[in-house]
Amino acid sequence: RIPTDRFHFVGAGDTYSFNAGLLWQPSPQHSFGAKFQSKSDFHLDGTINVDPPGLAYAAEVTWSFPESFVLAYSFRPNPTWNFEVDYQWVNWDRMENLVFTSPSAASMTQMFDWEASSTGGFGVTHELGRGWELSAGYEIVANSVPTRTFTPAGADMTHHFLSVGPRLTLGHWNISLVLQTDPSESRVVAGSTPSMAGQTADGTYTSHYWSTGLAIVRRL
Repeated sequence: RIPTDRFHFVGAGDTYSFNAGLLWQPSPQHSFGAKFQSKSDFHLDGTINVDPPGLAYAAEVTWSFPESFVLAYSFRPNPTWNFEVDYQWVNWDRMENLVFTSPSAASMTQMFDWEASSTGGFGVTHELGRGWELSAGYEIVANSVPTRTFTPAGADMTHHFLSVGPRLTLGHWNISLVLQTDPSESRVVAGSTPSMAGQTADGTYTSHYWSTGLAIVRRL
């Protein structure tokens, strides 16, 4: 094992994609929504840095950001309560092996072979009066990275997100605050593919975090 070994690619490129959505509201109490986002194919030109031995050379790579599909439902039993559920499918199968090619060096392959996964969640919002609202929700995000191509650089695992926060409406202004946490999750990896140096990503990985966000929006 080399403690300072590093493979680093920095590149830039352009692409395009599109979104399409549909909202059906058969009554003030019930709303159904769907959204589709197309995949995006990137061709990136940049530079590879390899340490050791401290090499830098031009390279390029092509990869795809996957398409996704969302279904959602909202139920408003009265004007002060809103209950929502949603489901999202992301085709991470698009994230295959990346092949870096260069006119001045041999090609290099980074294994991904990710798998399609789903996300599901539900939330509730209650209007408190005088412009105040309080929301809370739960979301589960399924793992997309198989054991054979697991890497500490993207230590993916199934996550359970909990969030809560208030919103204040003042005329044309909306001020929202959210606090989110992902309780401790662990994943045991055994049988990952060894690197050329014989290293594997086998081990136990644990994640836990807290985050907060603030949004200030002015409606025209």
